[in-house]
Amino acid sequence: GPSSFGGRIVDLACHPDRPRSLWVASASGGLFVTNDHGTTWQCLFESEGTISIGDVAVDPTNPDVLWIGTGEANNQRSSYWGDGVYKSTDGGKTWKNVGLPHSHHIGRIVIDPRNSDRVFVAALGALYTSNEERGLYRTTDGGETWERVLGISPDVGVVDVALDPNEPDHMVAASYERRRRPWDFDGNGPGSGIWRSEDAGTTWERCEGGLPSGDIGRIGLDVFPGEENVIIATVANQNREPVRVGPVIGLEVEWTDGKLVVTRVKKDSGAAKLGLKKGDVLKKIGERNLDDAFDWMHVLGQLRNDAEEKAGDTDEEAKLTLTYLRDDEEKTVEAGLEQILVVDDEDPETREIGGQIYRSTDHGKTWEMVNET
Repeated sequence: GPSSFGGRIVDLACHPDRPRSLWVASASGGLFVTNDHGTTWQCLFESEGTISIGDVAVDPTNPDVLWIGTGEANNQRSSYWGDGVYKSTDGGKTWKNVGLPHSHHIGRIVIDPRNSDRVFVAALGALYTSNEERGLYRTTDGGETWERVLGISPDVGVVDVALDPNEPDHMVAASYERRRRPWDFDGNGPGSGIWRSEDAGTTWERCEGGLPSGDIGRIGLDVFPGEENVIIATVANQNREPVRVGPVIGLEVEWTDGKLVVTRVKKDSGAAKLGLKKGDVLKKIGERNLDDAFDWMHVLGQLRNDAEEKAGDTDEEAKLTLTYLRDDEEKTVEAGLEQILVVDDEDPETREIGGQIYRSTDHGKTWEMVNET
């Protein structure tokens, strides 16, 4: 490929009749074509208003007609914006800007296989600010005029669109709510979702059945051409779920000067309710003397083993005697090991749910998650 820096590769398009020919679009380096399986390359898009590309589409009925959506559809600080949609009718020798100059970033272009003049453009809009020219646009006259057929808000664009090659009137589109700032990136929101149309993009409804809502990030879409009605969606589910990785210890100790000294007792922990305080010296728990730090490590290990063994067991935990010193006075309390050491945090640790894959077999009416998270 090109030896000099060309930025991220954002899209590939194949010639429908010549397997040796391939178009490669770069995020910040223009459009390249090869006609010899990648042995040599020619740049086709280097003298226009921008060299940042989001998507390239080839007319399936006339491969000399190429469409480019400018402005890469990624969200880095180094993501450059574009100046609309370009069209070539001579295989990329010459180009014409056919509109949507303020769309900034374009995620996808699809061409109706029945009518080459009907083209859809998924426009993300500005990355750093809100703007009106975002959403899903359609032309029915080869780019002479454009109509926005799906608009959500000035803060929500459309990042992907796909049509069923077997029934092109059936379409799905993915909206995406995101905002880049110099110091931060907000890449999710309730505006992100999947939409469906049954009339070639004239009207749309949001898909609900089986899909997550809330803090949703970028969504990718594809329609399986070998079987009717099968749609696959990749969903960045950025909602958070609680994570419990094991017992949360409510009693912290430190081995110092030959003694096991309590350094912290968490509020509302079992140790706090039993009266243990910072500065207490632990001497013995059950039949085990706490003569060094390794004895304490053994106690913690036993706690985890007990938790695993009694998972689902409702039997009451056996009580142990904890012996400790406070101001050189020996004291004892009786409680179960878990009661002494464990506390359930009011604010448990959480994590993003992460990437999910959904499948629909009824044109997007209902969805089923097909991966494990």
